[in-house]
Amino acid sequence: MNVRPEEFCSTVFIGSPVSHKDFTFIPVIDVTINGFTGENSLLFFGNISLQAVIIMDKEGVMGVYALKESFRAEDALKN
Repeated sequence: MNVRPEEFCSTVFIGSPVSHKDFTFIPVIDVTINGFTGENSLLFFGNISLQAVIIMDKEGVMGVYALKESFRAEDALKN
């Protein structure tokens, strides 16, 4: 049987902001849909992973805490 791995979709999203005390936390998540294709079959699975957290204080000063080395802010901002 000839089975091939495939990546069908990978997108970076900005999540909903959450405020706590004087800070606002904005998650940046990566949603990937992968799969395997065979002769007469398809197998799909997905992965949701936190890439970074954007932290903003009450004065509007922002910082980005990247959780993965491969995180690029440009990818998050283009979506």
